[in-house]
Amino acid sequence: LTSPPPAGAPSHSVLSWAGFLGTITGMSSSGMAVTEKVWDAYTELQNIVGYPFHFLMQDILWNDVDTDQALSRVASANRTCAIWLGIADRDNDQFRLLHYSYRRVDVYNPKNFPVYPPYHDRFQDLVFVDKHVQPSHHMCLNELMHQYWGNLDAPGAVQVSAVHGTGDLHAAVYDYANDQMVISVTTFVGGSWRPAHASPWFSMDTKWLWDPSNAGRAL
Repeated sequence: LTSPPPAGAPSHSVLSWAGFLGTITGMSSSGMAVTEKVWDAYTELQNIVGYPFHFLMQDILWNDVDTDQALSRVASANRTCAIWLGIADRDNDQFRLLHYSYRRVDVYNPKNFPVYPPYHDRFQDLVFVDKHVQPSHHMCLNELMHQYWGNLDAPGAVQVSAVHGTGDLHAAVYDYANDQMVISVTTFVGGSWRPAHASPWFSMDTKWLWDPSNAGRAL
């Protein structure tokens, strides 16, 4: 789904489902992108009344133009349930990985993420979290990061998703350098469901999608 913006606002594209409000996977023409995963290890207080995280993620794409604005939005929000939240900023070449919850927010970058070798090593200019409950004692993603570090482009990220087996309902790679949003969704094949990471991937041309003259036209 691509949303044409109000006057002066950025366009954005999200990978979602019919009837779902908000965003859990998306990128914006402002250079901001968001993603999330479950925070299974969280055992503290949850808040059911407040600013739903998928609306906050949508508002980052709609309104924020850099990491500082997005983090300010997170810090001041009446937060609800706990998730891992990823915020990317193309223009400042930054990615922040957050412990996001009602009571607290921990902001991680490549220098301060709590690593635990040999299962999760520290890498220059790279911060990541695997699909398991953290801290994870699974070697797979850490080994893949050693393999691809310094050359982790969009095709490499697709391969990482497939080998690590992450992305069940859907998966996405944000490739701002080539104006692409690379996506996959779960498929029904031979009488059974195939997870997104094992299904075909599609490249969406964001330059075309975000061109106002193409609003309402099929890609």
